[in-house]
Amino acid sequence: MSERRGFTLIEAVVAVAVVSILAGMAAPLALRILDQKREAATRKSLKLAFEALFGARDRRAANMRADFGFEPNGSLPNLPLLVSRAGSGWPVPQYGPNDHASFNWGYNGPYWQGPVADGRPVDAWGHPIDLIFRNPGLGPGQCTWQLHSQGRGAGGDLYYPPVPATVNSYTATILVVITRVSEAIAGTVTLRHCGAGWATLRRAQQAIDPGNSPQSFSFLAPAGVMELVFTPSSGGFRGFTMPMDVLPGQTREVRVNL
Repeated sequence: MSERRGFTLIEAVVAVAVVSILAGMAAPLALRILDQKREAATRKSLKLAFEALFGARDRRAANMRADFGFEPNGSLPNLPLLVSRAGSGWPVPQYGPNDHASFNWGYNGPYWQGPVADGRPVDAWGHPIDLIFRNPGLGPGQCTWQLHSQGRGAGGDLYYPPVPATVNSYTATILVVITRVSEAIAGTVTLRHCGAGWATLRRAQQAIDPGNSPQSFSFLAPAGVMELVFTPSSGGFRGFTMPMDVLPGQTREVRVNL
């Protein structure tokens, strides 16, 4: 009958050494996998944060530019305004019907649903997310922007969009085509939308030329909810308002017979 015996001291030392070596080999791999997960989460967060500032091209997404005309004029470290709640001190009206508009506009935060530290949006590593201002020497609307995370550090910076984008590329174009305009008809077409002044509703107006058909008018505005207002000054058409919701970068054609 054989006897059972335990490990010798040498065998125990060898076993501990092997386990230590395997653990040492596994630790960098585990850290790399964790960093990969953090990077994937941060890339998604940067995209969502950019859409919270300027809107999404493929769907209606709540964003500051559509709601109160947010127009950046420089780099914004930590972006605290993304995580603030309505009425928390920003010089914009409360979200709702403002300034005789038939649509709601104003501050409707918080716009950021990701992780927050010290009242600011952070990435998966806990680092602040910043809006970076590029090409400051270019004209208004041509300067470019990116959201930035320092990532894992040591050259691991992450950006969205990968290529810096202009605010103009997130602007909507409204093309109005008016036909059957008699010589007796005159008036104006006005586009009303949220204002870059934050506390105002912007109005862009063009005159309807009697006897000229067809007529085309082009308006540029921050994408989102807006309205076209047709106001007669003479002639046989009644004034009316046409609400619409336009995505960033979209061109919306509106055809009207008067």
